[in-house]
Amino acid sequence: MRRQEEKYFLNQEELSLLLADFGAFPTYPIRQINSIYFDTADYKNFSDSEEGVVPRRKNRFRWYGDQYEIPKSGTLEIKITNDHFRKKEIAQFSYHSRLELVSCFQGGSYGNLIPVCQVSYHRAYYENLAGLRFTFDFDVCARLFNAGEFQKIQKTILEIKYSSDKGLSDFASLLGDRKTRFSKYNEAVEKLIQV
Repeated sequence: MRRQEEKYFLNQEELSLLLADFGAFPTYPIRQINSIYFDTADYKNFSDSEEGVVPRRKNRFRWYGDQYEIPKSGTLEIKITNDHFRKKEIAQFSYHSRLELVSCFQGGSYGNLIPVCQVSYHRAYYENLAGLRFTFDFDVCARLFNAGEFQKIQKTILEIKYSSDKGLSDFASLLGDRKTRFSKYNEAVEKLIQV
């Protein structure tokens, strides 16, 4: 699935005003999203993202619901960022042992990726009649893979997802100074590991 996306730092009050301006409405109940991110031992995916290298990728195991209980099934996701678009490859994944989970991104084209950290947050979903989709992520927190207490990440993020440039000039004029390349994974690594 190919898409464009823009990210902005926004608070709840600013979000409400923006959604009203663009006639956006809720499309799905708020839910908790949890991801375990995988990287090389020397944090290559983290470094590529920090430096803006393209193409670059992020690999994660994702599930919805309780952040403290890793279920035996979820999705494996590879998020690939190119110059002018992003795409996400998704596959259902079930495992029986912790070793299967830990090694799910090893071998073949993956290389030898290991689990680094878990990021959890709440997401609200919106769209408007022009076909723009919005997500708002809040209560972001992270911990090392299956260890330690969650630490809060003090940022709330609006993401606008679209398949063309239609309507984006309005966002650029309203939100241009708040645009960001924010990555929850990178923020977690900096907070937890200080690479």
